[in-house]
Amino acid sequence: MPEIAIVGGTGIYNPDTFELIDKVFPDTPYGKPSAEILIGKIAGVEIAFLHRHGTTTPYPPSSVPYKANMYALKQLGCKYVISACAVGSLQRKFASGDLVIVDQFVDFTKKRDYTYFNDSITHIAIPDPFCDYLNAVFAETAKKMGIKYHNGGTYVCIEGPRFSTRAESRMFRQFGDIIGMTVVPECQLARVLLQSRHHHRLRCMEGGDGGHRDGQEDHGIMPRQGPQAPGDGTPQDQFQGMLRMHQGGRRLRCTGPHPLTGIQYRHPPSVDGGCRVLFIATGAIQHPQF
Repeated sequence: MPEIAIVGGTGIYNPDTFELIDKVFPDTPYGKPSAEILIGKIAGVEIAFLHRHGTTTPYPPSSVPYKANMYALKQLGCKYVISACAVGSLQRKFASGDLVIVDQFVDFTKKRDYTYFNDSITHIAIPDPFCDYLNAVFAETAKKMGIKYHNGGTYVCIEGPRFSTRAESRMFRQFGDIIGMTVVPECQLARVLLQSRHHHRLRCMEGGDGGHRDGQEDHGIMPRQGPQAPGDGTPQDQFQGMLRMHQGGRRLRCTGPHPLTGIQYRHPPSVDGGCRVLFIATGAIQHPQF
């Protein structure tokens, strides 16, 4: 079974580079995942691919079955979860097509299911939610591929699906660098369920924040975009570069404190511990307008 999983957001899945082997749609204590999990190979490395927002049934950010998704990947034996998503820019220095390797997030969501421990008081410590080692791996990959990237940045996670008002955008610019709708609770669920502090999100800019364009035309109503075409610097290229590195002998490896260190830890039902996590997210962005 694959050790590496990719949770795909906008513009990640590319059937031309994915060699399909099998499909599974497992049951979990939290229901079905958002779509069938595709087992296959990218760049010769076996991976599991899951469409975060579904295929036949579209899930908006607030309705994604995050708990079932992470649990299903754990059941498959995945040790590393690479998450990909589209984001918007809050700062001028993050331009169209840039990759942002984030190291922090700020949570402005309101109505999601954030924990596997609803029947107990269990506190989770994640002062540094993303993995320094994995950030370095992807920064090295981007550098070798000639992709413009930013090593470090703060992701502001909002509830969605609407974009921000102008007042909200002015506030968000004080807190972060990029803005999206899916890092929470995906990040913390992966860290707790797969027992690791190693959560890495890589982003490529797709557009400015909805209210971040004084004097400019509003976004209006925008449907979720389809897959991004493959080419130099796309998320697909970045993933293939990382997987080739993995195949070439540099195995993903990382050790660090458990997010529940210092308190009593109890696994969610029917889950064994001992896994590491690679959790990455990417996307692609149009020129932000200020």
